[in-house]
Amino acid sequence: MEYHVLSNGDIISILRNVAITTFFMWPLFSYLASRDASSRDTKKGLTRKVIPWVLLCVFLSDIALLVSRLYDYPWNIDAVPSQASAYREMQYLPTGFVLYGWANDYQLSILSSLSGAVLWFCWTIYAFQFKPSATSWWKKTSKSIAYIIISITIFGFQLHQFGDLWGYAIILVTVILLLLIAHVKPEKQNTNVSAETTNESQEQVFENVVEESGSTRNEDPLRFMPKVAIVEETVESVSIETPKPIKQDEEVHDVTSILSGPITEKLVVPMTAPVNEHLLQNEVTQFEEIDMMYCKHCGKRIESDSTFCKYCGKRL
Repeated sequence: MEYHVLSNGDIISILRNVAITTFFMWPLFSYLASRDASSRDTKKGLTRKVIPWVLLCVFLSDIALLVSRLYDYPWNIDAVPSQASAYREMQYLPTGFVLYGWANDYQLSILSSLSGAVLWFCWTIYAFQFKPSATSWWKKTSKSIAYIIISITIFGFQLHQFGDLWGYAIILVTVILLLLIAHVKPEKQNTNVSAETTNESQEQVFENVVEESGSTRNEDPLRFMPKVAIVEETVESVSIETPKPIKQDEEVHDVTSILSGPITEKLVVPMTAPVNEHLLQNEVTQFEEIDMMYCKHCGKRIESDSTFCKYCGKRL
């Protein structure tokens, strides 16, 4: 019986094909790591920080082991079948055209290190790019089963005949179905966040309306003050020069007696608080038309037609 063994050219071809396949495995496992990621901000715990670096160390150790075995491989000698490779070929019972033969003892150690390096490379990428997802326990179980099947397939991959491709096609369909079962819908936006955003926008609109109304409508503060307070504030801020000075010992009980004569006085307006002369004239005229008296209880000035004092509240 003729036994098939991998040639040195087959080993180089396998290394080249694995390098190309690994190049496409990188984005695939990066996608699986961030698939269905939760929108919530979660901090990385100690486990999530340590595991990627542990897997990276395992990957580098497998790379170092692969390089050392390739260095020690007898490239100058044609490969011959070993007892182990012949036994595996007899168990396999090939029935068609052989694509790749069975590895002897030297080749088997190289292929084992190669498959381990590819496996740990994929999971290192997955660990560094991992983002948690808010899924139920049975969805997580489906995803874990799919990942276990992928790991076993990578580590034990072997292709001797075209018929082996059907087995890997079935495995691929099973993994896709499990990943579809584990898929979750995107999380809905938090209603509290949307409500807070709405309230903030309403407050901003209200502030804009207030600013616009305040800028187009300038109210005179004297409009909301009582007439008596306006006259008192005006008299305090304006000094009147009269041709007839008042003696210091003379007691004045009524302001109306000063303003009863013709208004020929000169108004002196302080520079720090400018006063509208027209408004002042109107207020003085209104003050002349109001008859004032003094409360017999508290002595403060009130309107003469008042029944009760607005300061002490007693009946006049």
